[in-house]
Amino acid sequence: MRSLSFILLLLLPAWCAAGQNLSLPWYVSGFVDRQSLALENTKVRPVVASASVGLWLLEGIGGEIEIGAGMSDDSANNLEFDVASQASFNLRFESAPINGVAAYASFGLTRSAFDTRFTSVSASALKQSFRGFRGVFGLVVPLSPRWAVDAAFTRHEYDDSVGVNSFRIGMRYLVNDVSPQKRWGWLK
Repeated sequence: MRSLSFILLLLLPAWCAAGQNLSLPWYVSGFVDRQSLALENTKVRPVVASASVGLWLLEGIGGEIEIGAGMSDDSANNLEFDVASQASFNLRFESAPINGVAAYASFGLTRSAFDTRFTSVSASALKQSFRGFRGVFGLVVPLSPRWAVDAAFTRHEYDDSVGVNSFRIGMRYLVNDVSPQKRWGWLK
């Protein structure tokens, strides 16, 4: 799965180059998440790399697709834990920058696949997949007209009463300087 994370990070520049000629207000982002999950009196903290593609629908409102995979697994006691894959569809609400910082919230649906195994039991490998709600609350600090740093807290609420908290940091790149108002004239 670490090769998938590496491929995702390599795809970001290719997406940017391919989208330069599209006159859509879209952006790409790359993140590293430090997740925290409690399992049977044990807390595991895997690291996940993810990439997203977003499209501004209106000023401050966008839609995103995000995919990711574990960069490093975690183990606690006798349990090894890895995030095999993660995919989310989000709706993003972002404020206009105030003193150079914008606040945002994203809400969406997520699916995560986890691989677990007990090191002392050879046939204990288990793959589980969970679906549920995802909420992200964060800040964006623009570095230039196209580049921004993004830091956020994320909460995944899955079915079966499983929840994951994470802190993430990443970069966002606005692929072109087209705003929703420029693209769709009726928004003026």
